[in-house]
Amino acid sequence: MYRLGLRSDFGRSWIYDSLTGFFEASANYWNKHGDEVFGAALSPVFVFQPNLGLGEWRPYIDGGIGAACISKTKIAGRDMSSLFQFEDRVGVGVKWRMLDLNVGYLHYSNANLVKPNQGIDIYIATGTYTF
Repeated sequence: MYRLGLRSDFGRSWIYDSLTGFFEASANYWNKHGDEVFGAALSPVFVFQPNLGLGEWRPYIDGGIGAACISKTKIAGRDMSSLFQFEDRVGVGVKWRMLDLNVGYLHYSNANLVKPNQGIDIYIATGTYTF
C-alpha cells in the first residue's frame, strides 16, 4: 500500500494538553496479487501524548475511525462488497523536533452494511516531516 496524506490539526487540546488530534485526507494505492485498487479516505485522528519528561523526544499513541471509498470491491481475493468502507486505525510513534515516526495498523471494512464483509488489515510504517 502506498499512501499520501494531508493533515490539519484540530487546533485545540484537552486533558492538560496531552490529547490533541488532526483530520487526515489521504489518497491510497494497493497492488496485491495483481489487483490494483485506488482509494480515498477522510479520518479524524486523536493523539494522546503525555509529557514524560524526555526532552525533545515525545512518544504518543493515536487512533481514529473515518470514511473511505475504494475503486474496486475485490482486493487480493478478499470481497469487500461495497465501495464505501470505514478506515479504523491505531498506532504508536515518537516525535522529535520536526520528524514524526509511526508504526500502525489500519483496518478497512464496511461494518456489515453489505455482506460479505471480509475486510482487510494493513500494517504500516510512516515518516512525517512538518514544514
